[in-house]
Amino acid sequence: MAKLKDVVAVTGKYKDKEGNDKAKYTNCGAIIESNGKQYLVMEVMPAPVVGKDGVPKWFLHLYEPQEHVAKPKPAATSSGAVAGNDFNDDIPF
Repeated sequence: MAKLKDVVAVTGKYKDKEGNDKAKYTNCGAIIESNGKQYLVMEVMPAPVVGKDGVPKWFLHLYEPQEHVAKPKPAATSSGAVAGNDFNDDIPF
């Protein structure tokens, strides 16, 4: 199976440090090739945009595959523990 393209959607906007508007992208899946056929494999389906005709539409971009896309890591506390895992209760498990 060869990955031919990344399938990407614009899922939001943000402002960079200089105050410029930027698009937030989400990798939704890929186009792959297997046994001489191409397939669209979706891992995430973004919310549609409703067109002027009232019909929901999805605008997906096709990009060359990225070698490595960094995923955000959970925030750590000052003690090194992952935030949200410090439970103070009497449950023994």
